[in-house]
Amino acid sequence: QCAPGDSIVIRAGIYTKKLLIEKTVSVFGEEGAVIDVGGKGDCAVIGAPNVTLKGLTLRNTGTDTEKSDTAIWLRKNAADALVEDNVVENSLFGIWVHGAPRPRLINNRITGLPDFQRNDRGDGIHLWNTKGAEIRGNTVEHSRDGIYMELSAMGVVSENTIAHSRYSVHTMWCDGTEFIDNEARSNLVGLALMFSKKIGARGNVLYDNQTHGILLVQVTRGFAIDNAIIGNTKGLFVYNSLYNEIRDNFVARNNLGLHYWGGAEDNEITGNAFVENEIQAKFVASHDQVWDGNYWSDYFGWDA
Repeated sequence: QCAPGDSIVIRAGIYTKKLLIEKTVSVFGEEGAVIDVGGKGDCAVIGAPNVTLKGLTLRNTGTDTEKSDTAIWLRKNAADALVEDNVVENSLFGIWVHGAPRPRLINNRITGLPDFQRNDRGDGIHLWNTKGAEIRGNTVEHSRDGIYMELSAMGVVSENTIAHSRYSVHTMWCDGTEFIDNEARSNLVGLALMFSKKIGARGNVLYDNQTHGILLVQVTRGFAIDNAIIGNTKGLFVYNSLYNEIRDNFVARNNLGLHYWGGAEDNEITGNAFVENEIQAKFVASHDQVWDGNYWSDYFGWDA
C-alpha cells in the first residue's frame, strides 16, 4: 500500500502486468526495470494528478488501433504529470494525453513499430484536448505522426528529434502553440501546422523530408522564423493562411523552395534566403504581394 506523496522504486526486472497509478505518487524505475505486456493492451496508465513517472522501459503494447493501445496513457484527471527519461519500444502509441492539462513530457525515447506501414502505426506522442503542454527533448522514431496535437492550446514543443515517421509534427486547432529548436528528418512531412491561430515555428531544422519541410494550412497570425529547411521536396508550403510572419528562414536545395497558393494573402515574407532550390518559388494569388528583403541565389540583376 502507498499514500499520496510517496515515492515508489521499481527494481530491475521484467514485469508483465500493466502499471496502474491512481494516487499522487512518484514512480521511479531502476536501470533494467521493464514493463513488457507482451502485446496485450497498455503498459502504464496514470489516473491521478501530479504524478511522476521516470526511468522505466515500457515495451510491446497491443496493436489494436480501435483501442489505441499505448505505452503510457494519461487520463483526463492526470493534471500536471511529469513523464521523464522513459524508454518506449515496439509500441503502437508511445504517450497519449487524453484531456489532462499541463503535462510535461521530457527526454523520453520512443520507438514505434518499424515493421508496420506508416499509416498502420500509432503516434509517438498524442495530445487531445489539453492546454499548457511542455514537450521537450524527446526522440521519436518509426511512428505514424511523431507528435500529433488536436484541440490542444498554449503548448511549447522544443528540442525534440523526430525521424522515419509520417508527419514529424501534426497539429489541428492548436492555438498559441510554439515549436522551437526541433529536428525533423527523413519523414513524409516535417512540421504540419494546420487550422490554428497564433501558432508558430522558430529555430527548427527540417531536412530530407519526402514532401514538405513546413506546411501552413489555414494558419492565421502565426509565424515561421529562423528555420533551416533543406533538401525536402517542398520547403515551405503556405495554403489559405493569412497575416503570418515568415522571415529569416534558410530555404535551400529543395525541389521547390516556397509554394504559396489557395487563398494565402497578406503574409509578411522577408529576410529569407532561397538558395539553390530547383524552383525557388511558385506563387498563385489573386493580387500581387510585396516580398522585400529576401535573398535569391539565382538572381543576376542589380540590387538598389
